[in-house]
Amino acid sequence: MLLQDKNEIYKKKSKYIATVGILTSFALILGIVENQLPSISLTLPGVKLGLANIIVMYVLEYFNVSTALIIVMAKSLFVLVTRGIVAFSLSISGGFFATVCMALFYLLISGILRGRMSSISVSVVGAVMHNLAQLAVFALLMKTDVVFYYIPYLIIVGVIMGFITGAIYQSVLYMLKRIHIGESKI
Repeated sequence: MLLQDKNEIYKKKSKYIATVGILTSFALILGIVENQLPSISLTLPGVKLGLANIIVMYVLEYFNVSTALIIVMAKSLFVLVTRGIVAFSLSISGGFFATVCMALFYLLISGILRGRMSSISVSVVGAVMHNLAQLAVFALLMKTDVVFYYIPYLIIVGVIMGFITGAIYQSVLYMLKRIHIGESKI
């Protein structure tokens, strides 16, 4: 009986690891594809939809915060290898801060608001927080506070891009659920 229980635990962990590996691969692929697309904004370079955030949102909703942060870290390490330390600094700060803020917002939605808000609102929170964290790190790296004049613009862009990404998330959620083979909370 004890051996059977141990085998079940190993099976669940293996399924969990395989699922997280698949989701991490999806996040990396979405990041690569998005990086090949031209910037959406003509006035500020680097404005992107944040397609990899679709995977992070899914993991936050159906797994847990630590698993989402693992995916953020893997994405950021890939950025380090392919684009360098500055891009890594921006990626890890934006990804980490946005993920924590989205997790807190999910708690707010499920606790106080009883689930009455959509995942689009979570995506908007993530996009805006990602932009603000990256701006703060950029200001530190460049040793200037002039970039803070971009805050209103980045909030507006974050709301727009977060809305679009959240809508895409809602439309592909059924597909993501089909690959969910692991246990939610390990």
